[in-house]
Amino acid sequence: ITTLRIVLDEFVLPEPMFKTISLNGGVYSSLTSVVGVLLSFRTSQAYNRFWEGAGLVYELFGDLSVSAGNLVAFCHYSEESREKVESFKQLLVRLVSLLSAMMLTELEGRDTLNHLPYEMLDLSSLEPSLVKSLPTKSHKAEVVFQWIKGVIVENIKTG
Repeated sequence: ITTLRIVLDEFVLPEPMFKTISLNGGVYSSLTSVVGVLLSFRTSQAYNRFWEGAGLVYELFGDLSVSAGNLVAFCHYSEESREKVESFKQLLVRLVSLLSAMMLTELEGRDTLNHLPYEMLDLSSLEPSLVKSLPTKSHKAEVVFQWIKGVIVENIKTG
């Protein structure tokens, strides 16, 4: 606003209008104080929100890790063959790895599977048609989560 007033005074108006206005210095100091308080409050709020969000992301990935660990642990009591149990565990861990990458990608605002900076476990062992269809989906993390639920339910049914 001050820059606009100076430009108007110097270049647009035939007579300086704003230079002749005399304002009390107390007004400017009060305004500066209010702006300073508001600025520090907003900065503090943004800082707190950032760290709350970061904490929630760590909590989410901790819960995801615990859930995957519990599912793998429950497999020890399966009456299926060791090969089928091992295959289920491998698939589950790969899908959880993909899910965590999709969640981080969504948090970063990316919408691509190309050049992901995350390490994922052997996606080539997943069904190629599923992996190829994932880039076309708008909510990739939710899709992978549904895949995980489907795999769990199917394997509960088969033992």
